[in-house]
This record gives sequence, C-alpha cells and structure tokens, in this order.
Amino acid sequence: MTPALHLGEQNGFRCASRIQELAQHSQLLTDWALRYDQISHGRFEGSLKEAWLDGVQFYQEQLSQSVFQRGQGRTGTLCLGVFNALSGEARWMGNSLTPQDITWSYDGGELMLQTPETSSLLVLSIPLALLSDITDELPHRVYAIHHDLLADRLREHVLAMLHSVMEHPLQVAQRQARLQFLSDIRELAFAFFTAVGTQTI
Repeated sequence: MTPALHLGEQNGFRCASRIQELAQHSQLLTDWALRYDQISHGRFEGSLKEAWLDGVQFYQEQLSQSVFQRGQGRTGTLCLGVFNALSGEARWMGNSLTPQDITWSYDGGELMLQTPETSSLLVLSIPLALLSDITDELPHRVYAIHHDLLADRLREHVLAMLHSVMEHPLQVAQRQARLQFLSDIRELAFAFFTAVGTQTI
C-alpha cells in the first residue's frame, strides 16, 4: 500500500555563479557539512543551482579546479549523485568514478569526493520519511553503483527539475504538479533500491 504523499512548505531555489572563494562555495549548500580543499593550481571559479520542493533538495554544482570534498551528507535523507561533466578522473571514497556511476549516502553518512579540474555534479537528496515503505537498511552508509540507464535517468531528472522550478515556479507550485513530483521521486528511488540490491562497486 502506498502511503499518502504530504506536501511540505520548504520550496524555492537559488543560484550563485562566478564564486571565486572555495570556502564560500562550500558553505552555500543547505544542510550539508562539507569542507572543500583545492588540489590543482589556478584560479577557482564555481557555480551552484539549488532547489527545494516539499523537502526534496536537488542541485547542480560546477567546479573549475580539482577539489577534495569531505564531511557529511544531509541527515535524514538518501542522497544520490551523478556527474554531468568530467574532464578527468573523479574518486568517491577512494574508488574511481565515471559519468555512469551513481554515488549515494544516507542519513548524514561521512563522505569523501575528489573531482578533476572541471566537473559538474548533480545531486538529489530525498527525505527518508518519503521512502519509509520502500526501503530497508542499506548495506553501507556511503557507496556507489555503476548503472548506465539509471545514471542517465537520474541526470535527466535532476536537470529537468531544476529547469522546471527555476523557469516555471508557479506551475510547479500547483498541488497536482507537486504530488506528481513526489510520486516520480519515489519511483526513481525504487529503481535505485532495485539496482543497488543486485550490483555494487
């Protein structure tokens, strides 16, 4: 039985571009506790698009230098990440990543991510309360899976959601659109749990 989907009040978006201070960039994300250290040499420039809809957070982070990120993900959520662009090797918890790898952490798991000199990362953060009937405890707090179709689906979904919230906020704010949004998020999460149960790296 599917539980009722409850609409929340935490909605909106923000954009920040041409960020030249790495410390400032790392502090922009809502409810994440991350520290960024630049590895490559040169002038840093970053940008961030972040949106919220009924407690679901999704964002796009672009970095112009190789950066090592460490800290904790958002508590009380399942966080899925996929790269939209990579100029070289990225590493997640010591493992090499490709654009077809999906990173994940849940409930504030400690994480470590190293990006190449140019990268674009997409992240979807889903409250665990929204998934209470479709998830069991996962085998690791932080891990990754390689899955071509699901990576493409996650990438397209986050980009589409960012576009909708930022370009058509009044349309997205309608009750039926928000209920459909939450239903789509649950379907995506269910596909992820199915994949993670059969393939891990």
